[in-house]
Amino acid sequence: RTDLFRVVHGEADGLPGLLVDRVGPLYRSTIVGASAWPLRETVYQAIEDLEPQAMILEVAHMTDVRQREELPQARIVRHGAHYAKPGDRVIAHEDGLRYWCEPWEGIDTGFFADQRENRRHAVALARGTHKRWLNLFCHTGAYTVALVAAGADVVSVDISKRYLDWLDENLTLNELDLARNTNLAEDARVSVSGDKTVYDGIIVDPPTAARTDAGFWSVRKDYENLLADCFRVLAPSGVMLVCRNARKRTPTLEALVKAAAKKAKAKIASIEPAPPAADYPRMRGFSEGDSFEGVWVTRA
Repeated sequence: RTDLFRVVHGEADGLPGLLVDRVGPLYRSTIVGASAWPLRETVYQAIEDLEPQAMILEVAHMTDVRQREELPQARIVRHGAHYAKPGDRVIAHEDGLRYWCEPWEGIDTGFFADQRENRRHAVALARGTHKRWLNLFCHTGAYTVALVAAGADVVSVDISKRYLDWLDENLTLNELDLARNTNLAEDARVSVSGDKTVYDGIIVDPPTAARTDAGFWSVRKDYENLLADCFRVLAPSGVMLVCRNARKRTPTLEALVKAAAKKAKAKIASIEPAPPAADYPRMRGFSEGDSFEGVWVTRA
């Protein structure tokens, strides 16, 4: 039911600079540090020994993609059963739901498996009383697909029309009703500030920085105001997943949430940790190795 997960997680698994993910029918290795080069062949052989027909792709991510003219391209290091040709999309699964993934170009495949447990928590809420959701920075819509499948109605916001089309393709792939979701190709700040709907749940997982028609987005500069607007449209007893991907963690995410609630004159019932899934382990004393952090916030 799930073939989207991390196999090797760099330093935390004793293999610095090397990330290996299972993406549906194949494996994808990402080299993020020079220390991975002498380790990789041993890891690939171990995968092949376990699964002789495994197809393994490798992509080098040694420089900031914003400084490159083209996105990094994956290459085949083990052909295995030839599950995909260069440029092909593949279908992968999480909890029985199907998602289109693109393993060949860039540094991600269009799906973030580290959010698996948080999606499961959102689904459990959607199967109960939390039926109306807002998914900001929705990317290719993994949360939206899971929530719609659980019986919720969703508004999905992203500035990328390509990602919103991909979201619709994921809904169609699972034979879900597209009418249960509304796509908005907008800057999240603009969308929430003008929204009059009240939501039972909100997903907020923004990029660290992005350029939009409404101006440059920065987590450090803009996040508190955005979260304050989110509190204004969050129903009493509503929940909000607040995520941040940043090397600098000042102020703390909890302090940021509390400041936003104060600005919105909203009371918080609880703040609970929302860490990545267990296949993305943390290495004690090496917090800079994982920039993701998240909390579930319940409004009073």
